[in-house]
Amino acid sequence: MKYLIIADIHSNIEAFETVLEKASDIGYDKLVFLGDVVGYGANPEECILMLKNRMDFGVAGNHDRAIIDDNELSFFNEMAREAILWTREKLSGTSHLKFLSELKYTDEIEPGIVITHSSISAPEYWDYILSPYEAQIEFESAEFNIMLYGHTHVPGGFEYTGKEAIPFVGPTFHLDPTKRYILNPGSVGQPRDGDNRASFAILDTKNHTFQIYRVHYRFEEQQKKIKDAGLPIMLATRLEIGR
Repeated sequence: MKYLIIADIHSNIEAFETVLEKASDIGYDKLVFLGDVVGYGANPEECILMLKNRMDFGVAGNHDRAIIDDNELSFFNEMAREAILWTREKLSGTSHLKFLSELKYTDEIEPGIVITHSSISAPEYWDYILSPYEAQIEFESAEFNIMLYGHTHVPGGFEYTGKEAIPFVGPTFHLDPTKRYILNPGSVGQPRDGDNRASFAILDTKNHTFQIYRVHYRFEEQQKKIKDAGLPIMLATRLEIGR
């Protein structure tokens, strides 16, 4: 099975469209979404509609939950909160709210392969997995062969030897079926690793590979939409610098 793995679209329709076009050229069987279709960008409705029509498996991100739950707003800085409130207005009265409310914190796409936005150990607290120490907590907290996650906006992953978590250096990861993995496809619409190209991955369970792809997209068009919407200017600026 070839899974298209995407995360952190963040209402960036230009990035999302480009990723889907590239993934279609590569070929895949099912689409797996790891959370945060909304937030930051200016096209929440368009991104949700595109995702709804294509998603086979998906989980909620912290921005998705914040649209429907006031208690989640305490997790956000002022800039992100402003974008959430703007998005709420755009989605008010639409069926898209029901879609967001039905996304779970975690799921299993096949035996041994689990998905979450942040962590398996405490998915509702939106912790970040950035270091081997944080990855090891996840390996030791639950039984899984592969955990797919987003939230960090940085592609990569960790291999578990049984004693320690070892960081991966991509873009191609060859997966040993006798070992365990935590894998992140990076962000479609808000890359944060200094590379402004949209990021996604293909998990091939037959050939035991996790391949990260980067694609250029028309970020200037999304920048203009963000500015025209009156959203914080930094949300537009960061698309160019990938931070």
